[in-house]
Amino acid sequence: ILDTAPNIIYIYDLIEHKNIFANREIATYLGYNKKQIQVLGPKIMEEIIHPEDMQLVIKHHKDMRTIPDNQMRELFYRVKHKNGSLRWLHSRDLPFSRSSDGNVEKILGTAEDVTEKKESEYIKFKLEEQLRHSQKMEAMSTLAGGIAHDFNNMLGVITGNISYALSQFGNNEELNEVLIDVQKGAKQAHTLTQQLLTFAIGG
Repeated sequence: ILDTAPNIIYIYDLIEHKNIFANREIATYLGYNKKQIQVLGPKIMEEIIHPEDMQLVIKHHKDMRTIPDNQMRELFYRVKHKNGSLRWLHSRDLPFSRSSDGNVEKILGTAEDVTEKKESEYIKFKLEEQLRHSQKMEAMSTLAGGIAHDFNNMLGVITGNISYALSQFGNNEELNEVLIDVQKGAKQAHTLTQQLLTFAIGG
């Protein structure tokens, strides 16, 4: 009956750190047969669990030692298939038996392959991230365009007055030199506003 179940079903020894039972589905999910899983023994953790998730699984097993009967704990973690590919598992564990000190020594669990769901969630996350980035760039583009137009209007007033002042006070060399410096600065500022406009149009 257990071998016909669509999910992995196992009994895991928290003391010996190995599966003492696993149904046939474990071969489908991991590429190992039941005998190979048992032979791996304590090495099964380092052999199949993704290194980044190892501490998560270790903590989960430690917490399982002291939970009450009939209390279930869930965990999502990655495992390595025998062919090297990564799979996501969603496990649900219950206390199965206790040692003389009352701590849980074996757990009964099921594990479901949720790789496609996790990959879909990741794709959704990346798309949402791209959308947020696009919206942020669009907002920055709009802001840059608005600033550039307003600044251009102010520069127009500045350069117009400078031209008028040069035509009226061009004989005053000292004032003329100051006005020319201001005019150069205004031209540089105009170049910057054009760059802002280019960014805005590109955005």
